[in-house]
Parts: sequence; C-alpha cells; structure tokens
Amino acid sequence: MIRYFSVWNTMQNHKDAPAGKAYVDWYYIMAHEMAHVHTPYHDEHHELLFQALATRYLTELHNLPAVRELFKCTSY
Repeated sequence: MIRYFSVWNTMQNHKDAPAGKAYVDWYYIMAHEMAHVHTPYHDEHHELLFQALATRYLTELHNLPAVRELFKCTSY
C-alpha cells in the first residue's frame, strides 16, 4: 500500500514537469528497485548493485532528446 502511494505521489509530481525529469527520476527508481531483487537491505551490497545498474545505461538515458533538453545539452 505504501508503494502505491509513493508511485502515485511521484506521478503527481511529474504532471507538469518536463518529460526529461520523469525519465531521469524513473530511471533511478527502477535501478534502485532492481537492486532490491538481490538484497532487501540498504547496505553496501545494495549500494554497489544500484550504482552498477544506474551507470550501465546512463549514456543512453543522457542521449534521449527530452533529457538533453532538460539539462540544456547542445553537443553529443
């Protein structure tokens, strides 16, 4: 039930936000939750998994036009 309200609150925060912000926020939420597949705790193991997952596709995230616009990137 708490997760539902957390997701609902996150969605409400993105109603009027640029699409790039939603992409970035959800990218890190998903990486965080995927790290919990291997450990239920917020320990060093979770942190290392989260970091590895988050950095794995960061370039692809950064190359999305909406994300580039959000951070005002002009070159690749």
